[in-house]
Amino acid sequence: MNMQPKHPYIVGISGASGVIISKKIVDSLLAKELEVVTVFSNASKLVWDQELSTSYQTDILEWSEYPNYTNYAVGDLTAPIASGSYHTNGMIIVPCSMNSVASLGNGITNNLLLRSADVCLKEKRPLTIIPRETPLHAIHLSNLTKLATMGATIMPTDPPFYLGLQTTAEIVDYFVAKVLIQLGIETELPEKFRYLGK
Repeated sequence: MNMQPKHPYIVGISGASGVIISKKIVDSLLAKELEVVTVFSNASKLVWDQELSTSYQTDILEWSEYPNYTNYAVGDLTAPIASGSYHTNGMIIVPCSMNSVASLGNGITNNLLLRSADVCLKEKRPLTIIPRETPLHAIHLSNLTKLATMGATIMPTDPPFYLGLQTTAEIVDYFVAKVLIQLGIETELPEKFRYLGK
């Protein structure tokens, strides 16, 4: 039997609010038995511990029980995902700080998170950016436009007010379902999130 090689999805987590979405995305990918690689920026670890009821170390330990999970240190530029010759299914940066957006938009790739994203851009692999900042000034918009022009998908965390979702958990679940469609893992939203009109 010809077994096709499995390629990982990279989840980069930078230092911005919204790490609850990062956790849910990694949980969802692992639950589907997909290969997952995470890279935490140093600032993201502080945000993780502030915003969630668990520490990032605890979550990494739990994820490490899956054989299809790997975490690399943000300073490890020898990791395979730093090379274009190592194939991946692409990358999502969630949340993506404006510092990371600016660095990527201007070719500054001095850590593994940025280098991995830059590899996706140069190899024409999917790169999804979930920016976390509001309001956006002209420099933010210019840098996001640069990334979109280079092929990245920009997905702001806009809640679907028309669905009448009541809790943060529901909004996160909806957004993660949208991300899974964007990554080509799912083809449509779960029925509870489909807008059927009035």
